[in-house]
Amino acid sequence: MARNFPCFLEAFSTYARDGFVPDRFYDWVGRSIVGAALERKVTLQQGRIFHTPNIYVMLVAHPAVGKSTAIEAGTDVIEAMRNEYNQNFKIIPNQATEPALIDLMKIQERFPLPTNPNVIHVQSAGYFYASEASASALQNTCGDFVAAMTAFYDCPKWFRKKLKGEAHPTEIENSCMNLLAGATFDYLKTLVNEQSVMGGFASRCIYVVEMERVVRETVWGASKQFDSVLGRKLVEDLAEINKLIGPMKPTPEFIKRYEQWRPTFDQAMVDCKSPRLESINSRKPTNLLKLAMILSVSEGDSLVVTEKHFDRALELINDCYKDTPEIIAAAAMADKNSQNGVNQVIAQTLKKNGGRLPLSMLQKLTLSSGNSVDQLTKTIAFMMTSGWLRTEGTDVILGLEPNEHL
Repeated sequence: MARNFPCFLEAFSTYARDGFVPDRFYDWVGRSIVGAALERKVTLQQGRIFHTPNIYVMLVAHPAVGKSTAIEAGTDVIEAMRNEYNQNFKIIPNQATEPALIDLMKIQERFPLPTNPNVIHVQSAGYFYASEASASALQNTCGDFVAAMTAFYDCPKWFRKKLKGEAHPTEIENSCMNLLAGATFDYLKTLVNEQSVMGGFASRCIYVVEMERVVRETVWGASKQFDSVLGRKLVEDLAEINKLIGPMKPTPEFIKRYEQWRPTFDQAMVDCKSPRLESINSRKPTNLLKLAMILSVSEGDSLVVTEKHFDRALELINDCYKDTPEIIAAAAMADKNSQNGVNQVIAQTLKKNGGRLPLSMLQKLTLSSGNSVDQLTKTIAFMMTSGWLRTEGTDVILGLEPNEHL
C-alpha cells in the first residue's frame, strides 16, 4: 500500500503539536515510534557492525511541562498500529520485573528475507514506554531490569540469562529494544549516577531537555491533535514502516560525510577532561547512525541513507548532546550525599551568575539546594585552597569551567 504522507515524521509533528507541549518533545516521540516500528528487521552494515535503528529517548523537564502528553500522542498511534495490523508487536508493560521482561522477549518472530525467501530470519523486539520513568520499572536503575534493558539496546546476536529456578539459561536470538520515557531533573540523580553513566544504561540514552518553565495559553475544545482522519492515516503509514525488512544502503556521499565527521568526534573524546562526560557521549556516533536510518524510512521504502539524512541526523544529535553537561550536573546536584554534588552546586551557582558573587549571596543561594551548612562551608573553603575558587574583595570568583570536572 502506498504511503499517505511523503514524510511520516513531519505528518506526525503536524498531528501532535498543540502549542502547549514543547515542539521538540513531539518531534522526538515521532522518531521513537518509527524506530520501534522498525524492530530488528532493518540494518545498516559498517564493517563487522550491523547497526539497528533502535533508540532510547528520555524526555527531561520540570513537572507538568508536557512529557506525558507528548508520549501519549505517539504511543496512541503505535498501540493502534499494533492492535489493528500486527498483534505480535511487543509492548513491554511499564511495570515489569526482569523475569517478566525476559519471558516476553523469549517470544520470537520468524520471517523470510525478501532477498532470499529460503532464509528464515529470527528476531525478538520490544518497545518500552513510560510517561514517568521514576514510577516505572526504570526506578530500579541499579537492578536487573535495567541491566537487561542495557543489554537489549546493543541488539546482541545472543542474549543469555539464567533466571532463578531455571534448569538451563534462557537464550534469546537477535534481541532489540526501543525505549521512550519522561523524567524530571530530580530523577536524574537516580538515573545518571556513577554506575549507570560509566558504560551503563544512562550512556545509551538520548536526552531531550526542556530547561525552561513557561506560562502557556490553555486552549479548550477540539484540537488538531485529535484529528481522527489524520490519526488514521498515520496509523496506516506506521504499519507500512513496520513491514520493512532488509539491509539499508548508504550512498557514497553519506559514507564520505561520516568519515569526515568521525575524526573530529574522536579527537573531542580524547580531549575531554571528564570521564562522566566522555562516557555519556560515547554512543553519539551509534545514535547518529540509528537516527539517520529512522529519518530515511520515514520518507519512503527505499532503505537508502543519503548525505541529507546524515546532515539532519547530526544536527538533531548535536542539539541533544549539547545538553549533556547540564544533565550530569543536574544529576550530581540532586544527590545531597555526594561530594561531587556539593562541588557542582557551588560551581554551577557561580557560573549561572556570571562567575562571581559576594560570599554572602553565594552562601544564600547554595543553602537553598538542601545541602548542609557544614558541607557547604567546608567545600567552599577547600575549593578556595585548591584553586577552584578565588576571592576578590568580598566576591568569590569561579576559577575554572565546572563542566570540565563533572
